[in-house]
Amino acid sequence: MFSSVHLLLLALAASTGLAAYSSDQCVCSDLKPCLDKVKATVPKCTDYCSPQLSQIGVNITEAKKCTDYYSPEFDATVKCIKEEFADSCAKSSSEAKHDIQKRDPNTLKLAVLSELNNWMTYNAPQMKSTVVQSLQFIICTKKCVDIRTSKCSDGFNCVLDLPSDQEVIKAAKTCISNNWTTAKAQDLCQCFSQAGFQSLAPVCPKIQIEPARTRHIPRNVTEMY
Repeated sequence: MFSSVHLLLLALAASTGLAAYSSDQCVCSDLKPCLDKVKATVPKCTDYCSPQLSQIGVNITEAKKCTDYYSPEFDATVKCIKEEFADSCAKSSSEAKHDIQKRDPNTLKLAVLSELNNWMTYNAPQMKSTVVQSLQFIICTKKCVDIRTSKCSDGFNCVLDLPSDQEVIKAAKTCISNNWTTAKAQDLCQCFSQAGFQSLAPVCPKIQIEPARTRHIPRNVTEMY
């Protein structure tokens, strides 16, 4: 439902089967049923946990309209990231690499959080309150997804062949830049602000995304609502 959902799905996909030792590379076709289940579960869990946002004054219906309007941009960004790491899993068992070092998924999470925290510290300290307010929703959603897909993910003893955490973040930034413009990102931010994330209001004008490859057509409020 929200942009965090897309990030959550990517994080779950990236952390599948990771631990602290080496293993064979995962085969894409083996992962697909589990990832499909995760993808189907995330919207159900965000709906289940939505009262956590209602309690802090967010209008869930209006917030959903914001992300629904920009769903093509979200989908294109996710597709771009998936294509960037298409070779992280093997096309067949005969092509799978061996003895790949498994990595702690927490290192990537910490790198992402550090990147976000640095941006907020220098550009939008007000945004931290929004993150704190949304924390219970994020925790609830992740716990819900973990519980509903535990049998699926526990069955894997393989690893994705991913680059360094910084390379993953760099690729994600590139995909965002290629599919979003500053105007679109600011518009989405303002939409969320009007839906109840009030602390975002002073943050939105500071959002900058470069380079932009497509021309932005302003959101038609009449059509959206």
